[in-house]
Amino acid sequence: MVGYKDHASYKAYLNNGERPDERLLPPLATNSAGSVILNPGELYCRFRYGEDGICSESHQFSSESALRNHYKNVHQIVPEERRSGRLDRSTQNDMIRWYSALGANIQHSWVPRKAKVRGHSPEPQPLPSLLSLQGAQAPAPIFGPQAAPAENGEGPGGAPLGRGRRPRRRLTRAQRRRRREQLQPAEGPRSSEDPVKNEDPEDLM
Repeated sequence: MVGYKDHASYKAYLNNGERPDERLLPPLATNSAGSVILNPGELYCRFRYGEDGICSESHQFSSESALRNHYKNVHQIVPEERRSGRLDRSTQNDMIRWYSALGANIQHSWVPRKAKVRGHSPEPQPLPSLLSLQGAQAPAPIFGPQAAPAENGEGPGGAPLGRGRRPRRRLTRAQRRRRREQLQPAEGPRSSEDPVKNEDPEDLM
C-alpha cells in the first residue's frame, strides 16, 4: 500500500518548504467539543483572520507537533487530541483524496480524520469560498491535470498543452479528415469539379 506521504499530491502540498497559495487552503474546522481538527501530515498554518488574512508564518513547520504548539501558543486554539498508532488503509486513502483536492483547487469542507473521542464528530461546515481572497485571477493548482507543467510549457511526454493546460491529443490524418467533415455544413456530395478548400497540407502529401 502506498502511504499518503509517498503520494504525489502530498509532495505537491509540501511545495519545497513554502506554504501553498493561501486560496488553496480550506478554513479550519472544529469538532463538537470546539477543538480544531488537524489532518495527518499538515505542516503549514492555515489560521485565518476573518476572510482577508492568513497567519504570516508561511514556512513549513519541522513536525506536526511543532505546528500544534504554534496553534496553541500563537493563536490560542486547542487542536483535537491526536490518535496514536498507524493510520489504517481507509484513512490513508482519505488523506490522499484530501491532499489531491486541496492541490487541485477543488472546494471541499469534509474532514477525513475522525475524532478520537466518539461523539465528537465535526459539525456541518459551509463550503469554503476558495476565491474569496482573490481578485480576478484564480489560484494556480499545484496538483492534478490543471497544474502547471514543470518545464518548457509541455505536458507529460512533451505533448503540447491545449486548453485548461491539459496535454493536447495528437490526431491522426484520418481523424483530422473526419473532424473537418463533421464541421462542414451539409450541402450534399461534392463533385470532382468543386474547388478543394481548407485541406490539410499533410493530407495532400
